[in-house]
Amino acid sequence: MRHRMGNPERGLRRCQRQRHRERRRRALHRVELQQNPHRRASKPARSNETAIRNADAPVLNYQLFDLRNRPVDVANLQTGEEFYVAINSSKNSDLHGISASLDFSGSTAEIAVVDEFAQNGVQPSGEFGDDALALAHLDAEAQQIDVAASRTDGQSAAISGELLRIRVRVVRSGKLDFSIAAAQAVAADGEAIAIATDADESAEAALNANAPIEFSANAFPNPFNPSTKIAFALPQSSKVELTIYNALGQQVARLIDGKEFQPGNHSIQWNAASLPSGMYFYVIKTPYFQHTAKMMLLK
Repeated sequence: MRHRMGNPERGLRRCQRQRHRERRRRALHRVELQQNPHRRASKPARSNETAIRNADAPVLNYQLFDLRNRPVDVANLQTGEEFYVAINSSKNSDLHGISASLDFSGSTAEIAVVDEFAQNGVQPSGEFGDDALALAHLDAEAQQIDVAASRTDGQSAAISGELLRIRVRVVRSGKLDFSIAAAQAVAADGEAIAIATDADESAEAALNANAPIEFSANAFPNPFNPSTKIAFALPQSSKVELTIYNALGQQVARLIDGKEFQPGNHSIQWNAASLPSGMYFYVIKTPYFQHTAKMMLLK
């Protein structure tokens, strides 16, 4: 069902719900890595709301300014000082509304939104129109500011550069780091618009930097009794098949049957307790790579 974002509070609620889902997803991913420490921390699957991102999506980033619109160094901010956080888009997008979370988790500084500034602490870009709605909500416990802005005329506007700015006061000075998360955008017809954040870009770059540069596979221990681990490295997303054969060429196990794997290091355990001692072969196939190697089961 389509929905409009005419009410920024609705956008904030969606933003907060997505934030909770994101935390739960990350927690589950950490548990998975603890259970399987040899698996690379590949990027977990996104929710439907963020899966729309693509290579052409505009990227949200932020800038800090003092009240005279001069760049601010957060390391020099003192208690009682006020400054602006401007949220910008890297490309033109036909926006009706947008919502995002300005995350400062891990910071030791305490801050507050100056509610009397503009509209509920937020000044939307003039491209949103004179009657635009905007709202900022500070969640001190979660250390994030949820923001939303939308047009009220049922239309979209091509907007790039600064989308909105928030006025913030330093309640207690300390370390302060921001990032933008849980960004969502909609057009006038309620359709979601692909949008990314600078945090998405950094995470994706880190994942690509850690990805293996070539296909490889091995089994360890070898010889083994009664189980061994077959590990393989993928430099790109691939569908994988992994099959075990005996010395007569007969298939004795099908460990992976065309499952899609993300770039990174993966492994799977094979238990041969029900099979006799002898020579076995594993064959791993992807659309780009095939590898065959022998293993010795010694009982």
